[in-house]
Parts: sequence; C-alpha cells; structure tokens
Amino acid sequence: NHYREEIKLDELASVVHLNKNYLIRQFKKNYGISPISYLINIRMEHAKKFLIETDLPIKVIASNCGYNDPTFFNSYFRKRFSVTPVTYRISHQNSVFDRLVKDET
Repeated sequence: NHYREEIKLDELASVVHLNKNYLIRQFKKNYGISPISYLINIRMEHAKKFLIETDLPIKVIASNCGYNDPTFFNSYFRKRFSVTPVTYRISHQNSVFDRLVKDET
C-alpha cells in the first residue's frame, strides 16, 4: 500500500517490531527475495501498468511509483527491462491497439 513512499528497512522493522536483520532473513525465507527487491518489483509492475494504460508523462509515472528522480527511474527501468519507458509504452500500446482492431474485425 505504501510503495510510492520512501521505505527504510529500519523503519519497517520498527513498525513490525522486529530486528532489521531478522526481518530481512524472514522475508527472504518466505518470498525468496529481499524486501527492497520486492518493493522494486511492485514499483516496476505499477510503472508498466501506468505506461500502458495512461498517457501520463514519464516524470509523473516515476513519481507515482516512488522515484523522485525521473532520470534514475528511466535508467533503472531500462536496466531491468532492456528498453526505455517510452519504448516500452509505444510497443505495448501498439500491441493493445492491434488486439482491439483484431477484436473488432
């Protein structure tokens, strides 16, 4: 629910009344990844959804996904998906458009 916010592990551990290192170990044990990786996954999934379903500017999407620096967001998105957010948007909006046209015929 708070993926847009800056989340610090120390604060998260405090909220759930656990030691930070114990929290990390238990999280990895249950989910197979670190809490930070989990958060990044959630942010990136929301970013992809915003890119496909909206015409919001990239800097607004970055902010909506918890990234205050659109340049960092662009760089991270490209590193993760091998395409820029703009390229991702264009390619996926085209495929959505193609499906809509196909469904109407």
